[in-house]
Amino acid sequence: MKVLHVIAETPTSFLQHVKELTFIEKKPLRFCSERLTSLVRTLEISAVEDYQSLQEVAMFATLVSTYEKGFLLILEPFESETASVPNPVLHFTCLDASIAIKPVFDRFSSVIITSGTISPLDMYPKMLQFDTVVQQSYSMSLARQCFLPLIITRGSDQVAISSKFEVRNDPSVVRNYGQILIEFSKITPDGLLCFFPSYLYLETITSTWASTVRPAINGANCRVFWMRFGNIS
Repeated sequence: MKVLHVIAETPTSFLQHVKELTFIEKKPLRFCSERLTSLVRTLEISAVEDYQSLQEVAMFATLVSTYEKGFLLILEPFESETASVPNPVLHFTCLDASIAIKPVFDRFSSVIITSGTISPLDMYPKMLQFDTVVQQSYSMSLARQCFLPLIITRGSDQVAISSKFEVRNDPSVVRNYGQILIEFSKITPDGLLCFFPSYLYLETITSTWASTVRPAINGANCRVFWMRFGNIS
């Protein structure tokens, strides 16, 4: 936990470190949540909310010892982007969508999945591990060609850019993404629609751009839509 950079490791690696430091095996950790619940009931504790933090630790221990694949542990040394005093935050992140959607398939006999961005269709049944009964794709008709797929790996100053977790908050990356929007806003007549990898990144990057990118884009007479929880602002 005494680190000043982001660390990502698998549950197996994390449990090995726990074993080396505490001599606790994987198996007893798997039953932490169940045994804590049993203990609370046995002791007839009514103020369960007083032990919320302990319940979260027990649940974390159970999850990290149950799932070996499809999850990743991410340790951030600082609580926020602007913090300067280390206060580590540990995230247990699910990277396998099939694990997240499995309870839905287990509960319901029929599930309808629809989206305007699911493509190619054949990839998602394999990724989510289900068999389709009916699968249909509807084409979109456009009066003119208005899509131009581009993969941009460097900014105008030739600095490498990426939305990878490790580098996406780097000032040069944020600045270059903003500059790209500014340049495209000058040649795009009907506005820009910007998507972000997460809501947290949206909030972080748009607040940074508040005094630079937005005024420049507005000056180019181009409207930018910032998507947030289904709303458009």
